[in-house]
Formats: sequence, structure tokens, C-alpha cells
Amino acid sequence: MENFIRKYAVLKNMVLLGVLVILFNIIMGYAFGKTEVDILDVQVYYSSEEAYNFISAYGEEGRARYINTTLLLDYIYPWFYSLLLSFILFRLSGKYKLSLLPFAILMLDYAENTSVVILLASYPARLSSLAAAAGIFTLTKWLMVWVCLAVIVWLGIKMAIETFQKRKNLSD
Repeated sequence: MENFIRKYAVLKNMVLLGVLVILFNIIMGYAFGKTEVDILDVQVYYSSEEAYNFISAYGEEGRARYINTTLLLDYIYPWFYSLLLSFILFRLSGKYKLSLLPFAILMLDYAENTSVVILLASYPARLSSLAAAAGIFTLTKWLMVWVCLAVIVWLGIKMAIETFQKRKNLSD
């Protein structure tokens, strides 16, 4: 994996992945459809009861659409954003181990997606423990996303300051 990241963490691939992330967001927004209730994936956290309130509000057609969209698209999408974040972290830090952080997000997203698909497919049966676990997977996923983005911002600022200082020293 280290050789893969070292070889492919280049600007061209990061731009391609950025475009794919944007396209997938647009496509998934369309595929999930307009509903009065957001999908569980975009919530920061939800309890078991809240999950079932959402699931009930989707209706039969909405639940079927949610399952299909998740199975067709939302198991591919995490690879695009995880690779993008990984490549950015590697390019900014040069540290392979740090570039693995986004793959924890990918695994949490997969755990979340699998849990939600099971909940949707099992409805109206209630799997309260799984619904509670799904909420925790979602919360942990978002916490990891925020940590990853904060590290990227911090590394970007650090790099900008170092570049500014080098240029200033050259001009002196």
C-alpha cells in the first residue's frame, strides 16, 4: 500500500479524484431523490429511535431507493474520497502512516452503510442494537473526517508559512 500511495499521490490523480468526488456527490444526491427527511449518512449522529423515525419517514419507495443507491454507489464513493484525502495528507506531510488515516473513515463508512442497508431491508422489524451501532459508526466517521480535514488545514498552513519564510530569506 505504501508503494501505491507514493506512486499515485500526484496532482493529476488528486484532481481526478476531486472531480469524481464532486460527480458522485451530484449523482448520489439525484439518486437518493428529494425527500423531506435527510438520509442517515449525512446526520452527525442519531439514536436508535431517531434512525427508525427517519426510516419510517422514507416510506417504502424511499427505503428501496436508499438501499439501491447505497449498494450501487455508496460502496464505491468512499474509495474516491479516502484516496483523495490520503494523497493530500501524503503530499503535505510526506508521512505514509498519516496518509492511512482516511482508510479508517472508509471502514467506518462501510460499517455505517452495511448497518443502514440491513436496517432498511429489515423494516418494519426493529434491530435497535444495530441502529444504535449505526449511529455510532456515523458519528465516528464524521469525527474522523473532521480530524482529517483539520490535519490537512494545519499542514497546509504550516507549508504556506515555511514557503513564505524560505522566499523571504532568499530575498534578504
